[in-house]
Order: sequence, then structure tokens, then C-alpha cells
Amino acid sequence: MSIDNNENLNDRNWPTGRFLQKDESESKEWSVASDISYRQKFKNRRSLSLETGIAYSNSNQGSRTDNASSYYDEYLQLISEDSLMRNRNGSTRNLSGYLNSIYYQPIGKFSFIRPGFSIGFNKENIDQSVTEDLSGENVILDGLTGGFVRHSRHGSVGLEYMYIRDNFDFNIGIKFKRQEMEMSGGSANFDTNGKYNFWLPSASMSYKIDSRSRLGLNYGVDNSLPDFDQTLLWQDDTNPQRVFFGNPELDPTIKHELGLNYSFFDSYSSITLMANIQYSLEQKPVIRQSSFDEFGREMFTYVNDDLAHGAFVNVNYSMPLKFMGSRLKVRYQAQARKSAMIWNDDYRENGNLTQTLGWGISNIKTKVWSFRVGGEYQLTKPFGEVMNGNTRRQSYDLDLKWRFAKGWRLGTSGEYRILSADFQDTRTFSLLNAFVEKKVLKGDKGLIRLSVNDILDSNQGIRQSADAYSLYTERTNAIGRYFMLSFRYNISMFGK
Repeated sequence: MSIDNNENLNDRNWPTGRFLQKDESESKEWSVASDISYRQKFKNRRSLSLETGIAYSNSNQGSRTDNASSYYDEYLQLISEDSLMRNRNGSTRNLSGYLNSIYYQPIGKFSFIRPGFSIGFNKENIDQSVTEDLSGENVILDGLTGGFVRHSRHGSVGLEYMYIRDNFDFNIGIKFKRQEMEMSGGSANFDTNGKYNFWLPSASMSYKIDSRSRLGLNYGVDNSLPDFDQTLLWQDDTNPQRVFFGNPELDPTIKHELGLNYSFFDSYSSITLMANIQYSLEQKPVIRQSSFDEFGREMFTYVNDDLAHGAFVNVNYSMPLKFMGSRLKVRYQAQARKSAMIWNDDYRENGNLTQTLGWGISNIKTKVWSFRVGGEYQLTKPFGEVMNGNTRRQSYDLDLKWRFAKGWRLGTSGEYRILSADFQDTRTFSLLNAFVEKKVLKGDKGLIRLSVNDILDSNQGIRQSADAYSLYTERTNAIGRYFMLSFRYNISMFGK
């Protein structure tokens, strides 16, 4: 099936919908993390900083059931509307760590050099069993069952030159970065690895216009690796109507960013304005290549394109109010990205524009009462050779906290959400949480908290999205109302 280049895509008879529902039960997760930082100042304005950390997490997914079904019109050769059920059981263990170091060395009255290095790793062990319900029989899916190991490592060294004056500063730097990733295991004996080297330059400057405002310009280069799953030479048909094939030949993406920023602060009126405009150019971006087979199933993989473009605008404004020492904050964001996809061998440009307008009022002075009230409206609109799939999200939130006795605090928070889209009915739901906590032990180092989440038991795990040729609604059964008792202990050696 091919698409005529002169065809109006919005006039086509598209699939009436795709639906994926996930039911999760007995899911458990725990984690522990530790971070240490060290800073030492020496004579002649020299200084050294070190940061290191390690984290471990363990999650038991329990039993998860995926029900996938698709409904096609006759244009896409109507097929069975029966659902296919997948059952998953598994656990995931994750260990990660890092070490960063930066050294400042003055080379003049206003100049510094800043050498540094960074190393880190992440290791993930996944054990899972996936079965498929066919005619009342559970059949083990070899490709998705077994023990998987994902291991990634990175290391970088860099050198930066800095020039700093009261009304002007400038810096330029270069960094060498090496990344490695491996994945192996599973009953299908998957084995993939990649090793990548990058040279990443950066530069920025800032100019003080007057005592209240400053203008800056920055440029930087960064990289991103393909996801593990995208590079595996395997077939994933967890959703039987959207079959995925891995591509081990994917290259990393190089991203260039150029930004302009402006800041304004009036100490007399406490009015603040910050604005940022950023343009990005991606080399070898990863895009999706899709087609339908003779049974109406979507078959897709990922390939590298030549270029992709993006732009980002962010404006923040805040001012004080007379009511209870509060402050008003208004935020506007716009983010656009132009890319492409390949559909039945036809190259189609597409993209989306997401605009967000938010506001909030919060008090900043009182120690007994604290509150925040706010709202946000977000509109995502696709553009290019795509179908009409606008999505809208509104949210209104309220947060109250009250210190009613020494060491005691009571709080509640609520949120009301409205989700709507051109391809779905409007959905609304409310969230309400509350907690009470007490500081304990010498120096208030301990904290005991009793909280209840989703008091109304109305949380809905609904996610709606649209891409160039498909509309999606994903529902995940949320945990619902639950109580939690927690204890926190603060370890601090500063000031000793």
C-alpha cells in the first residue's frame, strides 16, 4: 500500500483507533542512593571540586497483562477485532555510579583555565517471563523471556578557558567523550555492543547592559546514543498490531544548539524577567520507518535521517503581591521540532509545536502558613504532511501547608486535570493528597510522615498522543488510594 504524494492526508480514512491497556498488580520497588561532594579552596584563587555518587534500585513488576486490539476500516483491509493477551512477570535491578572533578587555575587577573573529567556507569539486570494466551494456552515467547543485562559506561576529559569581568565574561572549551554500551542475554541469546568517540566544543559570552539587565549568547554540541532496544537485532511483537524490528546499524545523533538569553531584575520593585531562545540542529537523527503488511499490521523500525531542526522559547515573569507576602509567576513556553518519517517507502516531513502557558501564586515570607495556587494550559499541534491530531491539557493545582505546633506540619494538595484531543472525548479527573509529619531526634534530624495519596481514588493512567500517521490512547491501571508511613534521617557534617 503506498500513498499518493498529492493526496490530502487529512481526508484519508484512518484507523478508527488503537488501544493498549495494561493491568499491573503486586508491583514493588525500593531504592537507595548516596552522593558526596568535596570542595577545597587553595591559595591564589585556585580550587578543586569532586562529586561522586552511587545508587541501587530493585523493582518487582509482579504480574502485568497487556491487552492489545486494533480496529481498521476497509481502506486498511478490515481484520479481526479480537484482543490478544500477554502476561509478564519479572524484576529489574539497577546499579549506577559517577565521579566528576573540576579544577580552577587562574592564569591572569581575569582569566582561568578549568580542566575536568567525568566517569560513570549504569548496569541493569532484567529477569522476565512473557507468555501469550492463544486458544486458552499460555505459550512462552522466547524472544522476550529470560535474563537481560544492559551495561553502559562513559568517560570524558575537557578543558575550558574563562575570562570574567564585571560587565563581560567569555568562555570557550573542548571535551573528548567516550561512551560504550552492551546488552546480552535472553533465551534468544541477544548480544549487541557499541563504542563511540566524540569531540564536543562549546562557547558562551555574557554582557551586562546596565545594573538591572544582562544579555548572553551560547553555543554547544552534545550527542545522544540510540536506545538499547532500538539497536537489538530482534523482533518485538508485544503489541501484535505494531511489530517492531531492531536495527543494529543505527548511528549516534549529534546535536548543535545556539541560544540567546536575556535577564532583568529590579531590586527596588523585585520584578524579574527572564527570556531564552534556542535553536537546535541534529545530525543523523533517529526516525521511524513504518509500513502495513498484508494483514493490516504495522511493521516498523528506526533508521538515521540526515537532519532535524528544533526551536525553543521560554519566558518567565514574576512580581510581588501585597497579599500575605505572595508572588505572582507567569510562564510561557513554545517548543517546535521538524523531523520526518518513512511510510511505505515515502519520505514524509512532519513535526509538532507544543505551547504552554502557566501561572502560579505562592507566599514566600510566612513561616506558619504556606500556599501555592496555579494553573497550566498546553496545546500540542502537529504540522507538515501529517493528520490532524491536536491534543490539549489543562491543570489547576492547590497546595497548602500549616505548621500548627513545634515540629509538626499538616499539608494537603489537589489537582484537577482536563485532557482533550481531536481524536478523543474530553476526560477529567481530580487528585487529592494529604499528610501529617513530625520532626524527631536531636537537631530535628529525623522526620516521620504519614500520608494518604489519591484520597478520592480517581487517578486515571491515561496517555494520549498522535504522530504522523497514528493516533494512540494508552491506559495504565493506577495504584489508586494508598497510605504510606515513612521515616527520613538527615546526615550532615557541615559546620562540624
